[in-house]
Amino acid sequence: HDIILLHSPDAVVAAVGIGHPGMVWDVHEDTAAALAMRPWLPGPLVGPVGAAVRWLERRSEGTHRIVLAEHAYASRFSEPHPVVLNTPRVPDRVLPSGRGRAVYLGRVTHARGGAELIGLGRDLSRHDVTLDIIGNADPDVSALLEAARAQGWVEWRGFMANAQALDAIEGATVGVSLLHDQANYRQSMPTKLLEYLARGIPFVSTPLPLAVDLAERSGAGIIVPFGDTRAATDAVLTLHSDDDRRHGMAAAGRAWVKAEANWAVDGPRFVDILSDWAGG
Repeated sequence: HDIILLHSPDAVVAAVGIGHPGMVWDVHEDTAAALAMRPWLPGPLVGPVGAAVRWLERRSEGTHRIVLAEHAYASRFSEPHPVVLNTPRVPDRVLPSGRGRAVYLGRVTHARGGAELIGLGRDLSRHDVTLDIIGNADPDVSALLEAARAQGWVEWRGFMANAQALDAIEGATVGVSLLHDQANYRQSMPTKLLEYLARGIPFVSTPLPLAVDLAERSGAGIIVPFGDTRAATDAVLTLHSDDDRRHGMAAAGRAWVKAEANWAVDGPRFVDILSDWAGG
């Protein structure tokens, strides 16, 4: 069979019922929670749409092959499905983590901490530390980022191809992730955290469960409260000023992600699963 790989919840909702034998849903998020965050969905419809999506998820087990990117997603389905974590490639060599530059990699929205990033950039600029933001922004955030860039608070580069963006974050002091406490984020590992570690930089993150677990297991992260720009600023400045701690965390993070969250291991397994299904 040919394989049709579906990633986004919108695509899955559209495809349920088609029944193509090679259709595979690669589950990367909480679909109902993700749709609830879409700006085009009116508030009164969030509950009914969520219930409908949960029903469609269960029904999809009869029309799709399913592979999960997180173990926590298994509770939404009645049958067991293979789990392949969404992990980064780990380069053999990276630039050492230096002083003076925090980075954020990914789309910028209010739920992903857009306002907090701008506040962080403002506060860091007073200490001659740059916040380098790489990624597109929602329309209601892009104007704020443009204004912050004009003030010299942030360096916003906009969209960059993934490989180029990952190269660009190397050598940074720290990578930041200031996601809000949203249902769609609670069961998912922020992929950017693993990408930061793979590129040799420690991270600062809000206390989502998997981010807290990663900080504890890798020894390469600092956790700050939701919405607390001052705490995020203090964490970045701590790593900026302490070379020994920063380099130790960077080395620990690289070692952990190479051993525990490495696409060199997970990628071939993912291909093997799809190959087995294509030949079945």
